[in-house]
Amino acid sequence: MSTSEERIEEFSGALPFSPDPFQRAAITEIAEGRSVLVCAPTGAGKTLVAEFAIEQALAERVRLVYTTPLKALSNQKFADFCERWGEPTVGLLTGDISVNPHAPILVMTTEILRNLFWLRPMEGLGYVVLDECHYLGNEGRGTVWEELIILCPTDVRLVALSATVGNARELAAWITEVHGPITPIIEQHRPVPLTYLGYDPRQGVVPASAFKEGRLVDRERPWLVPPMRSNRVVADLQERGWLPALYFIFSRAGCREAVRRFLHRGPQLITPEERDAVDEAIAALREEPAGQALESTLSELCLEGLRHGVSMHHAGILPPLKRLTERLFERGLVKVVFATETMSLGIHMPAKAVVIESLRKRSDVGFRTLTALELIQMAGRAGRRGIDPQGFCLIGLGDPTARREAGALLHRSAEPIRSRFRLGYGSCALLILRYGRAPDIQHVLDRSFGQYQHRQQLEDLETQQAATLAELAPLRSYQAPCGDFGNFGGYRTRVQALEEARVRLTPPRRRRRQRRGGRASLSADARAELAPLETAVGSWICHPCPHRPACAPLDAERRRLERRLAGDQTRAEQLRLTYWDQFQRLCGLLEHVGYLKDGALSTEGRFMAELRHDNELLVTRAVFSPLLHGLDAASIGAVLACLLEDGRPGEAVPIPKRYRSLERRARELGALVQQTEQLQRRFGIGLPLPFQLTPLLPTVRWAEGRMDWAAPVESLPVELDEGDLVRLFRRLIDLARQLLDAPGLPEEIQPKLPLLIAGLDRDVVLASALL
Repeated sequence: MSTSEERIEEFSGALPFSPDPFQRAAITEIAEGRSVLVCAPTGAGKTLVAEFAIEQALAERVRLVYTTPLKALSNQKFADFCERWGEPTVGLLTGDISVNPHAPILVMTTEILRNLFWLRPMEGLGYVVLDECHYLGNEGRGTVWEELIILCPTDVRLVALSATVGNARELAAWITEVHGPITPIIEQHRPVPLTYLGYDPRQGVVPASAFKEGRLVDRERPWLVPPMRSNRVVADLQERGWLPALYFIFSRAGCREAVRRFLHRGPQLITPEERDAVDEAIAALREEPAGQALESTLSELCLEGLRHGVSMHHAGILPPLKRLTERLFERGLVKVVFATETMSLGIHMPAKAVVIESLRKRSDVGFRTLTALELIQMAGRAGRRGIDPQGFCLIGLGDPTARREAGALLHRSAEPIRSRFRLGYGSCALLILRYGRAPDIQHVLDRSFGQYQHRQQLEDLETQQAATLAELAPLRSYQAPCGDFGNFGGYRTRVQALEEARVRLTPPRRRRRQRRGGRASLSADARAELAPLETAVGSWICHPCPHRPACAPLDAERRRLERRLAGDQTRAEQLRLTYWDQFQRLCGLLEHVGYLKDGALSTEGRFMAELRHDNELLVTRAVFSPLLHGLDAASIGAVLACLLEDGRPGEAVPIPKRYRSLERRARELGALVQQTEQLQRRFGIGLPLPFQLTPLLPTVRWAEGRMDWAAPVESLPVELDEGDLVRLFRRLIDLARQLLDAPGLPEEIQPKLPLLIAGLDRDVVLASALL
C-alpha cells in the first residue's frame, strides 16, 4: 500500500462514518498531489475534504491557508480548528486581528491572502483552501478570488470548495490554464434528502405540486391573498416536529417584527429547564467586556426572544449577541431564528427545516426574484446529517406571484458563475509596481476568468461571423440585370430622403387624414421643396427598372446581414480590449492627479498601492491634502469614516454645535469626492466613490473615549443598527493600521493614528474582533 493510500485509510478509519464517493474521490486527488474543485450542495460534507488537506499539509510539514469570504466565518473556522488540532497549530489573520501568524495552519479572509500574494510570497506554503469559491461570481468581491488564483504560486495546490454551480467544468478549465491542473469533482446528491413544500397563509403546508411551473392551482383573486403569519408557521412547524428552523425574511425590520409578534402571541417552544440554561448563558455574556453594550432596544429584544426560544440574526445585531444565538441554536436551546440572507453564507447553523417567507428581495435596482443558487444555498441549511432523515424547505405563498416564481425556481438549475472582474485604482497601481511593462500587464489581465469567458464568447462570435459572411457572399457578388447591384443603394437613399421630407412637410392633422385613407394636400412651398427630391428618385436608373421589386428584398437582406456583421465585429473588439481599456482609463486619471508619470508611480501612487480598501484613491487624496491637518485623532477617524462604504445609507443625525468645524471638514471631503466623480466621468470610469456623513458623529463620539456605548448608537439614523457601527469601527481600525504600514505617510498624521486605534478598539468593538 502506498503512502497516499495509507493516509487515506488512516483518515477514513478515524471517521464515525464512511466517506461518500465524492469525498473519497477528492481526498484521493489531494493525497496524490493534485488540486481539486469540489462542487456539492450545502450540507453535503465539503469541509471533510478541507480537513484531509490539513492533515496532508501537517504530514508533509508545509503550510496551509484556509480562506473564507467572511470574517465571522474565518473566526468560526479558527475556533473549530483550534479545538481539533490545538491552538499552537492554528493562526488567524482577518485584518481585524492577527493570532499566531506563523502557525502551519492559517485561517484568513480571501482579501488578506490576495494582498499577501501581491506584496510578497509566503514561505513554505503548500496548500490553499478556497471555501465558498462560488463567491468568484459576487458582484462586489469576485475580483478578489480571480486575483488570488492568478497570483497563487503554481506549486501550491488548490482545494476549492463551491456550492452547486452551472459551469464547474468551465471554472476548472480556467484554473487549469492560469494556475495548473485541477480536477473538478461534481456531486449533485444530498446525504440528507430535501423536500420542498409551500406554505399557503390560508391552507398551511401544501405540497410542491401546488406551485408547478407556469400555472396557478387555484383561481384565487390576488388582492385577497393574506400575508404570511410567522407565529402560525412556527406553530405548524412545532406541531409537525420540524424544529429547529431557520426562518428567512429579507429585511431587518421584518425580523424584528417577527420576534415582537412571537413574544406577544407565539407558542411556547422551550421548557423551564431550557430557559434556565439560556438565562445562564445570557448572564455569562453580560459579565464579558461586551456586556455593557447589551442595553439597547434591539439587543434587549434579542435577549427576550432567546428566553422564549427564538432570536434573530442579521448584520445589524452586535457580534457577541449573534454568536450567543449561534451557540444556543447549536445546543438546541433556540428553536427558531429569524434571519436575513447573510445567514446562508457559510455560518454553521444546520436546522431541520428552513422557511423562506418570500422569493422576492430588495436589490440596488429594486425588488427581484431569488436566483436558483440563492434558493439552493438557503434551502441547503435544512437537514442535519446524522440527525434528520430528511430536511424541509417551506416557501411562503403569501404573494400573488409566489406560486409561479416557486415553480420556475424549482425547475431551474443553479446559474453558472459569471466573472465580476473589475480593476480598481489599487489593483492598477499594484500591476504597475509588480510588472511595469505594458505587455506584461496586458498578459496578466488576459489571464482573468473574465477574459477567459470573453474568449469563449469570441469563439462563438467568430463562428457566427463566419456564418454571416457565408450568407453575405452571394448577396455581395449578386449581379443585377442592370450590371451594378450597388445602384439600388443609391435609389434607396433617394427614396428615404423623399419620404422623410414628406413626413416633415405634412402637418400632423393632415397626416392623420392621410392615415384614414384621405389625401393630404401640401402647400405650394412644400411642393416646391419636394420637387427636386421627386425628380432625383424618378430619374434614377432603378426607378423604371422592371427588376426593382426583385432587387428590393435582396438589398434589405444584405443590409440586415451587414448590420449584424458590424455589430459582431464591434462586440468582438470590446471583448478583446475590455480590461486593457479599463487599465488605460485608470492610468489616465492617475496621471492627471499626479500619481503616475512616465509609467512610474509617485509617492502618493505607491502609498495607494499598499491600501486594501474599496475607496483607496479618495483615502489617498484625503491623506495627502490639507483636509486632515490640525485635527485630533478622533476627528481624523471621523472624517475618514465617511469614505467607508457600508451599503445601508441613511440620513445623518443633526451635528451638535461643538462638532460643526468637524462637519465643515467632512463637507470639504465631500467636495473632493464630487471633483473625483467629475474626473471619472471625463475618463470614462464608473467605479463607485462612496461618501456619507452618517458615520461622522458616532465615530468621533466613540473615538474620543466615551465609555457609554449608547452615545454613538444614539447618533445613528434609523436605517442603521449597532452591528453596522461595530463593523464600521473595525474597518476603520483596519484602515488606520494600513495607513501606518504604507510608505510615505505624512508626518502630520502618523502619530495620531495609534491614538485613533486605541480610542476605537475597546469594549464591545474589541470583543467583536474574534466573533
